[in-house]
Amino acid sequence: MPRLLPLLLALLLATAAQAEVAPDAMRRGEEAAAAFVRQVPPTTPVAALPRLSNPATRPMLEALWNSEAVLAGRPQGEAGTQALQRWGDAGATMLRRYLGILQAGVNDQAELGRRIAAHQDELTRAFTFLLRVGTSVQQGARDRVSRLPEAQRRGPEVTQALERLGTGLAQISQGMLGLLRTQGLRPENSRAMAEALAQDLPLFRPLLTPQLRQAVAQSAAGVAPGLQDAPTREAVEQVRQMLAGAE
Repeated sequence: MPRLLPLLLALLLATAAQAEVAPDAMRRGEEAAAAFVRQVPPTTPVAALPRLSNPATRPMLEALWNSEAVLAGRPQGEAGTQALQRWGDAGATMLRRYLGILQAGVNDQAELGRRIAAHQDELTRAFTFLLRVGTSVQQGARDRVSRLPEAQRRGPEVTQALERLGTGLAQISQGMLGLLRTQGLRPENSRAMAEALAQDLPLFRPLLTPQLRQAVAQSAAGVAPGLQDAPTREAVEQVRQMLAGAE
């Protein structure tokens, strides 16, 4: 289950500058998360989960997991990164709840696979959003770090914080690659996740340790042969190749 990136309180100082991601999109995202909490308690049955196919709940999910708004704010600078992180944390919390409900009481992996396939539109949107937010947050963090004195930039606090960002992004990447194994995943969903990984990886690859690069590359290599959709397979292969270098 994915864990969103830890807050970088030591790095991302409060600022009066306006967010690069549209503030209205972030506000609506957090409002959607609050609505999700009210409407979807942990005891919600699977059949009552919010769906993108339901006109009554689609606006809430689209506002909660709005990748387009995150992309529109790139390149993400330090300004607004804390607010973006809060929105991302809210989106991650709601995904964990969604996954928890799907997994509740299920001991049969085939049944769990059927549930995941049935809710693939929501999971695709949520995982893609988390990847986009994580990539943008690390951009903001690196922007902040770039202006620190050299001694502080190379200090253990900064190094460890950036490593945690890399670890979080690697975990999200592996979660998405794992989801690509789902039987019955439609091409539009598999492509959305694979292409998001291929597009964002060059932006956060410098934060990945050699061990993380190897782990994600192995995940990509493991999933690629079973992919039936050619564009999805090509994007996953790009991910593998970008991580295959010794650096």
